[in-house]
This record gives sequence, structure tokens and C-alpha cells, in this order.
Amino acid sequence: MKLIYKGKYTGTIEEFPGIKDVKNAVKYVEAETVLELFEILKKAQNILACILIFVVSFISSFYVSSFLILLLSLIVGYFISLIFLVPHELLHVICFKKRVYLFYSLKPLMMFVVGEDHMSKFQFIFMSLLPNIVLGVIPF
Repeated sequence: MKLIYKGKYTGTIEEFPGIKDVKNAVKYVEAETVLELFEILKKAQNILACILIFVVSFISSFYVSSFLILLLSLIVGYFISLIFLVPHELLHVICFKKRVYLFYSLKPLMMFVVGEDHMSKFQFIFMSLLPNIVLGVIPF
């Protein structure tokens, strides 16, 4: 596996070198561009974020007497999640055997990897779940 940092993603498929069509491969149904995906998910993300903040605030009000402490904990949690973007993507990277390209995009504030490997369904599911298992389930 060789990790190649490609920098900022501008939204075109031509930025992914070494990606070829494979005979009998099943294309994963998804948005054509990152910005299209961002627009699709933006409303759902905002609604879920508001519900989560409300629920956390409501539950925390029983345990935390100061709203300032609650607000600071939400801000600190946000920045910790940004720090864990890199380890999250590196856990995806270790599932590949060939070259892997790391991109970031500032508008939707995300990072992602694109690999040259062809994966089975099981390998793809494992690669997708590995960061959640290592950074979420195991520490929990």
C-alpha cells in the first residue's frame, strides 16, 4: 500500500488517477460530485444536528448546572472530531493493497480516500466499518 496525498479535491472524477472500469463490476450508486452529495445530505445533517444538540442539552441540564460548560463541551467535541478525521481516513487506507489517494474538501469539510484496488463486497463493508469499530466500538 502506498499513500499519496493529492490535496484539495475540486470536484472532478479526472483527479482520480489509475481508476479504470472493471468488467462485471457493480457500480456503487452515489452522487456524481461531492458538492451534489453535500447538498443532498445538508438538510438531513442540519436536522439531525439540531435534534442531537437539543437532546444533549436537555439531558445535560440535569447534570451540568452551567450552560457555558455545556457550550464549551460541544465546541471541544467538535474540534476533537476534526482531529480524528486523519486517523479515520488512515484506517480506511490500511485496507488497500495498491496505491491510495487522500483528498480533502473544505466546503463540506471532509476528507476521503480513493484506492486503485478492486474489492469484494465483504472487503468494501469491512473497509467502511473499520474506523467505526476501532475508534468507536472498541473504546466504548
